[in-house]
Amino acid sequence: MANLSDIITPTNLVTKNGTDTLTNKTIAFAGNTLTGVASTGANTFTGAQNFARATVASHATTSGIWAAAGNQIDFTGTATVTAFPDAPQGGAERTLICAAACSFTAGVNMLIDGVASAATVTCAAGDTIVVQAITTTQFKLTRLKADGTAQVAGASAGRLLRITRHSTAGSGTWTRPSDTVSVLIKTVAGGGGGGGTNAGDTITGSGGGAGSYAELYVAVAAASYAYTVGAGGAGGAAGSAGSVGSATTIAGIAGGVGYGGLYGGVSGGGTPALTTGGDLNTRGAAGQLYSQSPHAGGMGGASVYGGNSKGGGAGVAGVNGAGGNGCGLSEANGGAGGAGYIEIWEFS
Repeated sequence: MANLSDIITPTNLVTKNGTDTLTNKTIAFAGNTLTGVASTGANTFTGAQNFARATVASHATTSGIWAAAGNQIDFTGTATVTAFPDAPQGGAERTLICAAACSFTAGVNMLIDGVASAATVTCAAGDTIVVQAITTTQFKLTRLKADGTAQVAGASAGRLLRITRHSTAGSGTWTRPSDTVSVLIKTVAGGGGGGGTNAGDTITGSGGGAGSYAELYVAVAAASYAYTVGAGGAGGAAGSAGSVGSATTIAGIAGGVGYGGLYGGVSGGGTPALTTGGDLNTRGAAGQLYSQSPHAGGMGGASVYGGNSKGGGAGVAGVNGAGGNGCGLSEANGGAGGAGYIEIWEFS
């Protein structure tokens, strides 16, 4: 049988049965009937269509999903994607299976279902992202969560999911859960320590000042925030003033420490400075003077989350940023100031 390439001309071929090879020939679909092959026009498939699967790494702007050798893609890495390369045409589609906690930021050309422009959605491993090219440069993304729950809303705060609390002095990192969009952060700085009392003195220690309070609302929370819960100031030794507390810091909030209560002075704990960095910044309460009748140390200044009662005995430590009580006993230390406090309200 002669090779088809030796006998065909683009205008003469009407029917060809059997198997043969075409070399450097162009066949127009218009006016021709081809059986057993798909065309670039409308097609009816009567059997299963099996698509290849590929692997593409996440990248801020250059994830090569359109050049991948498959329509279904294992999407690896944890980069935040803000754009894709140009699609071959509008209507192209890829399905991304997230291998890890990658993120996508909505924008003019990244339209993510239920997510406002500039908001970022962090996906969990196993989540599916369907990317549809509206044009070659604008894409619509639909997230299907692996746990079966609905896609979260975007930048506006929704329902309260949980409240995270940190009340022990020290540093750490808060990491945004995948279902959290907005946060309300509340902080109190460390309280000042109460003043101590010398042996035989009738003038006792004054209370330490409370740490100041701040609030900050973040409509679209960062992926994480480093924080420090400020330590309370040490209670003053016998005949000494209490120590100043330490600042509580997170998301730009700082300052506002409580000052220590004096010994034998004319005032209690110094009034703290205002906190900084919050939408609401306040000043903590000053500690109170000692009492000679009845003989008792001064009460520590109360924080937003509580304080101490005046007592006739040893200094009592503050809690949640409250000042420590001044000492009312002979030759004894004042109470330590309360460690600071952080409360994070997490919203969908």
